[in-house]
Amino acid sequence: MDKIEKQWDQFGEKNPYFAVFSLDKFNLENLGDEALLEFFRSGEEYTERIWNEIESNLRPHFRPHRSLDFGCGVGRLAIPIAKRSDETIGVDISQKMLDEATKNANKSPAENIEFIKGDNQLSRLTGKFDFVHSFIVIQHIDPKIGEKL
Repeated sequence: MDKIEKQWDQFGEKNPYFAVFSLDKFNLENLGDEALLEFFRSGEEYTERIWNEIESNLRPHFRPHRSLDFGCGVGRLAIPIAKRSDETIGVDISQKMLDEATKNANKSPAENIEFIKGDNQLSRLTGKFDFVHSFIVIQHIDPKIGEKL
């Protein structure tokens, strides 16, 4: 396990929602039902804006067959992407984040989502994707590794 992976596993274990969205209300010590609903609502709203842009400017009635959310964290964006895709893969370097994402997906109506542990070559990903998404993730990757990805 490299330094970055270890760091994100610690975030995932100790304070996963705050690590994704660093507002005090998403800190575990403050995170109640209302804040958690707001956390996931923000993901739904963000995804809705992305889809509106795609449908308005690129492809009306956009519905990808396979979508990838790179750096999916706890599933804040992967879950609403899954609602709009036939199949969605969320990939993250942190197993702790993926465990939390799986719990969150199991509470949602999204049954077409799979979470995969990422590595520096994305060797566990197979097939092609119609939609690849990443948000506030790339800046955490060592440029040498990022160039390979």
